[in-house]
Amino acid sequence: MFFAALDNVPGIKLFPSTTSFFLGRLQDPMTAADVCARLARERILLRNCANFRGLSNRFIRISLKSAQANRMLVDKLFSWLHGPAARRQDSAKMQRVQG
Repeated sequence: MFFAALDNVPGIKLFPSTTSFFLGRLQDPMTAADVCARLARERILLRNCANFRGLSNRFIRISLKSAQANRMLVDKLFSWLHGPAARRQDSAKMQRVQG
């Protein structure tokens, strides 16, 4: 499951959802603008929720996509936050979860 794999990314707190997207809160020093800009360079688009009433510049909205796109998002987040070793570990987790 995508939620389980994404929930294992340190630095992001996910909130359960019954919709086709998840709300995530980033830990310091990450901001939604930084994460969205970095992933946009990789052609992965997230929603910066800084302008949503009651939310801060630490919130992002992640929409469900294809299994391949979801794996790529988790992979890029791990790569950016924790380097190649964490990325390999999470890729193995994602395959077990989906598999």
